[in-house]
Amino acid sequence: MNIEDEPMLPVWFELHTPDRSSALSRYTNLTGWDVVWSRGYPMLCRHGRPTGGVIQAAEARWVPYLPVDDVDAAAARAIALGGALLVPPADADDLGRRARVADPTGAVFELYRSARGATPPPGLPWRALYTPDPARAAGFYAELLGICWGEPGADAALIADPRAGWVPWFGVEDLEGAAARAVELGVRREGEVWVDPEGARFGLAAG
Repeated sequence: MNIEDEPMLPVWFELHTPDRSSALSRYTNLTGWDVVWSRGYPMLCRHGRPTGGVIQAAEARWVPYLPVDDVDAAAARAIALGGALLVPPADADDLGRRARVADPTGAVFELYRSARGATPPPGLPWRALYTPDPARAAGFYAELLGICWGEPGADAALIADPRAGWVPWFGVEDLEGAAARAVELGVRREGEVWVDPEGARFGLAAG
């Protein structure tokens, strides 16, 4: 996939969490989605289609996979633009190649080239980048990936916030019911987003 085809759309979202078992139970109860395991990796699936994965990690956050044609070159460019390389480029079995990067404001994402082609995942109607320095973040992603925030028809937002991070919105058929379940599951509301007990942020939208 050429990044210029869909420059605003992550092709995958992955939850990093210190409690994978609880997270899987919570998000399936919240969204009504299923869990499918592949090679020891749990994937959240909507109507049988994979939407995102969950891994055990020290810090809770949702991490987008942003498509590039050359992971190694993009990782080097990210560093030159002020980003930090967290995990060097490496092959992900036979699925593709990836590298984990933090942008200059601290938001973490994966640079990814799929070996099988990649399309935006289902069930995620909206996503946003929260950052303490929107101008710096905007310049970084524009230079690295060609993302132009705020264009007509754009389906991602750039939002000023002290805590940097990408936030996915989950499409649910019953928004009021999902919001009530979120509270029952120990998730708290912070403005437009929700924060799970481990600290990962996400949104809910009808759809």
